Amino acid sequence: MDEESAAVHTTYLTDLIAQSKHNKGAAGQLQRVLNFLGHNPVQKTDNPVRIGVLGASQVATYALIWPAQRIADVEVAAVAARDPKRAADYAKKHGIPVAHGSYQQLVDDPSLTAIYVATPNGLHGEWAEAALRAGKHVLCEKPFTANAEEARLVQSVAAKQRLLCREAFHYKEHPANKAVAQLLQSGAIGQLQQLAVQVLIPAWAFSKDDIRFQARLAGGTMMDAGCYCAHTLRFFPGCSRPHVTSATAGKAQQQLLVARQC
Repeated sequence: MDEESAAVHTTYLTDLIAQSKHNKGAAGQLQRVLNFLGHNPVQKTDNPVRIGVLGASQVATYALIWPAQRIADVEVAAVAARDPKRAADYAKKHGIPVAHGSYQQLVDDPSLTAIYVATPNGLHGEWAEAALRAGKHVLCEKPFTANAEEARLVQSVAAKQRLLCREAFHYKEHPANKAVAQLLQSGAIGQLQQLAVQVLIPAWAFSKDDIRFQARLAGGTMMDAGCYCAHTLRFFPGCSRPHVTSATAGKAQQQLLVARQC
């Protein structure tokens, strides 16, 4: 791990430790990060699912690369960036065997089974569609696309190609959330009356010129973090058609965190 990455990880862990003293969610996140950092990669099977990372992004590290190292039948086999040097540096840093100097090269790579789309938000729809048309399954970072029209198009292409296309909301695959959803669905604990959702992000995580704040790339609070709130509201049974009464963004916990709640 280089010095810059080590500094980022140290800051991240320090912040999580501070939060975990009074926030159960942060405590769980801290435990997951420590599990990843303390785990050696497993031996891969002879025929793993080969995934290409489209976009040399930071989120891919936590969302895919680290978890894949612990799964024998999944391999992160290639990465692509619009800058060939960035792709090569990223591949070297994360032990990825192949670096492509363009998104199209990755999409056209015949050795890949699936594509993980980790580009800026505004490019999700375009490259999810391209990957599907190239015969690849797709795991697309949230938000799925920049608008509903793009989402319908990608969904249509996936259906025609008979390929899997999923939005990377990991929380809904967590056993605890699945259990709660099942309890609500069965009526065992009654009907859902109210649901409050809050997303907390370290204030130091993004600079003011971060792509997540650029409207032309489908950035902004609701697209980047607020989509978690909207998705959660629709995930749990009994709240499939929610009415949002308010959405705010502000600072919390002595400027340690940026809170987004709806």
